[in-house]
Amino acid sequence: MGIERDEVKLMVETAEMRIAASIARMEERDHAYKEDVARIRAEMSEFRAEVRADIKSLRRTIVVTGISAVLAIFFGVNAMNSALFSHFKDGVDAGASTAAEHEAIRREMRELFTDYQRRALEPPAAPKK
Repeated sequence: MGIERDEVKLMVETAEMRIAASIARMEERDHAYKEDVARIRAEMSEFRAEVRADIKSLRRTIVVTGISAVLAIFFGVNAMNSALFSHFKDGVDAGASTAAEHEAIRREMRELFTDYQRRALEPPAAPKK
């Protein structure tokens, strides 16, 4: 009741065929995985190129925005300084003209006071007949 040689041969051949089929399926899967990895790498390279282009564009935008902000601040501060200087100068000029007017009024008041004192100290004139 033993297994005969032909039957053993047949079992071994069947096992070899199963193993070969299994190896073929593994090789197909391996090939499919390699294709997927190659496709993913290609997509990642394209994506990387797009991201780098976007980053360059973003850098340019940030630099231009920064320069614009600095210039806006610079010219805004200069405009405010100019306006303040103009107003201060007008105030000083107005103060100078007011001081000159006050000095003129003081001079007139001194002259009037001096004239009044001189008249007050003069003897009254005799009435004309």
